[in-house]
Amino acid sequence: MAHMAQQEGEDVARRAFKLKAFVEHLQECVSSIERCSKPVIAAVRGGCVGAGVDLICACDIRLCTHDAWFTVKEIDLGLAADLGTLQRLPRVCGNESWVRELAYTARRFDAREAYERGLVSAIEPTAEAMRDGALKLASVIASKSPVAVCGTKAALNYSRDHSVEDGLVMQRIWNMAALQSEDVGIAAAAAAHMGGRGKTQPTAFSKL
Repeated sequence: MAHMAQQEGEDVARRAFKLKAFVEHLQECVSSIERCSKPVIAAVRGGCVGAGVDLICACDIRLCTHDAWFTVKEIDLGLAADLGTLQRLPRVCGNESWVRELAYTARRFDAREAYERGLVSAIEPTAEAMRDGALKLASVIASKSPVAVCGTKAALNYSRDHSVEDGLVMQRIWNMAALQSEDVGIAAAAAAHMGGRGKTQPTAFSKL
């Protein structure tokens, strides 16, 4: 990117348009994770720096190992983070003061602080345990109705950016179709079969 900005002999405005297009492409790459209809789980081991933080903020669920560490590094490079951290991290953690501190200072923070601030939902002792935890979580989610999972993610993403009332309207419209899915009957029958014993019977749902 620095090379693109420092090319000699090219009009400044034309370089600016090229840089804009380049950054927009990178932003779209990260945002595509958030727009993916299926939940995305991030598993962090070791350092998560700069664009790594951009990437995990676009994921649905974040896990890490006890030795993981994070930093919003762009300010040390003379830049403002431009791939989504400044937009998503305050919403993920709900603490704008903390996010501003990190963004202004590039301070490194560890797994415990990430967990306490809500950036990650679990800390695992080893990479193997984290991998197994991520795969187990993915397996549980995959066992649910894909219609329900996709609808839940769509509702959470939409509600984050809209009022409660707008979110409820969106949910009504979504469920106009979802309530007609065969998945509702299948899931209800499976729950009834278990008779309230606290576990859900594994159910085979059709793929979307």
